Amino acid sequence: MIMTQLDIFQKEDGFYVGRECKNGKIAKGAYKLTGEDIMTMFTQFFEDYCRESGQKQLLMQTGDGQMFVTLKVPAKEAGEATE
Repeated sequence: MIMTQLDIFQKEDGFYVGRECKNGKIAKGAYKLTGEDIMTMFTQFFEDYCRESGQKQLLMQTGDGQMFVTLKVPAKEAGEATE
């Protein structure tokens, strides 16, 4: 089986998985990631992070200094928060 390396590219209209041509364009057949794709990947990453680190939250900082917190809340508490 021939393995082809794919990369993730951020373009003006979103993120793509594929290969980049020498002219800077994305090669034919690239896949545009949906918000659902990105959330699925992040959720799996966060579940792994929580399990491996023993943490229930993840603090992230953007390039311009804004802070974001992702917090894992038990299902019972999450249901109470939405009522």
